[in-house]
Amino acid sequence: MKRGVITMCIILLCTGFVSGKSPNLSVKVGGLNSTTQILFGSRTLGGRSVIPTLGLGYFSVSSSIENGDKSEVSVRLLIPRIGARIISSTLDNLRSYLSVGVFTIIPMVSGTDLSKDDEEDAKDFLDLFGITVGWGIEYFFSDQFSVGGETSLNWNYHNIDFEGSTSKATTTFASSLAQVTFNFYFR
Repeated sequence: MKRGVITMCIILLCTGFVSGKSPNLSVKVGGLNSTTQILFGSRTLGGRSVIPTLGLGYFSVSSSIENGDKSEVSVRLLIPRIGARIISSTLDNLRSYLSVGVFTIIPMVSGTDLSKDDEEDAKDFLDLFGITVGWGIEYFFSDQFSVGGETSLNWNYHNIDFEGSTSKATTTFASSLAQVTFNFYFR
């Protein structure tokens, strides 16, 4: 699934830039991480206006302890996502949309007291993918700029097969997220 999400992100990025339409930019702020999104040109699908999106989020945690020796641990997460905004309705300068997407987490773990096996185990534990469904609204101050809000539910799925064992761990968790959006349109 992770390779599929990354492959779809690369394909969308390449086809979006060669389509002849200028991509637009959206910045989502709120929650544990912010996301920068590229909004590709609107397409009509089933009578609805659909805007494909490609996003990247980042989250980092690091810790340092000094007790004679210095011990450091750092976890950085890249969160690529691919999705779409499905326009629901437009009224004057106000537009609402349904937001759907899939994402994966690419973990990077390092630490002074962690062996390579420990780092790989931590990466395996953090290597997950998820689905997002949300609702957003944006107010256009001009043709080129809007501010909005978006609320979403995120379902995360993780599966680990332990080497040399018949044990298997599956984890799913869900969270809600509310974000403020700043959208820049290059029309």
